[in-house]
Amino acid sequence: VAEIARQDELLKAQNEMVTQAESALAAAKSTGQTGRLQAELDAWKMKAEAWEERRHNKIVDINDQFRRRSLELQGTIESKRAQLDDLISRLKAAETRKQNLYYDYDTVYARTFTETECPTCHQPLPADKVAEFREQFNQEKARTIEAIVADGKQTAAKIKELEARRDSMKLEVDTAENALAALHKNHQAALDALPQLEDVPAFREV
Repeated sequence: VAEIARQDELLKAQNEMVTQAESALAAAKSTGQTGRLQAELDAWKMKAEAWEERRHNKIVDINDQFRRRSLELQGTIESKRAQLDDLISRLKAAETRKQNLYYDYDTVYARTFTETECPTCHQPLPADKVAEFREQFNQEKARTIEAIVADGKQTAAKIKELEARRDSMKLEVDTAENALAALHKNHQAALDALPQLEDVPAFREV
């Protein structure tokens, strides 16, 4: 929109210059200088058109470079955001796993041996059988707790790894987004830096 406004202003200035030159040409008819002024007007028009063509080509080049780099950065941002979302999802799953392991540990740790009678006839078990079953219970309980603790350590390590990767990916996303913002700013600055036709004395080379 800003570029269109600049082009409209430039066209208006050019038209005013042409109008002034044509008025001077009309006035010169009475003095016999028509041929010279017509030649000057034609030369001015050619030079102005050539100058404007070069300016237009520079604008096209600036815009093309901006579009290519913008597309690259947008693709990078989308890719890294997808990776970040995946890391966040995996981290949430790992944290849920850790909480479940806490619950499992407390549940298993709270278990006590209660098998003092036969599960079939419900008669009291002999003391040696009670001792045997209690030993089996304690061993199984210990093995289960050991497995939960090992799983918990692995899960904690995984969480630490995912947190580091998440933070790193966040930084990469921020860096890419900042680069895109800077690209937009520099693109506009490059367009604004191009001189207008009326700002160039004698339409010198840009």
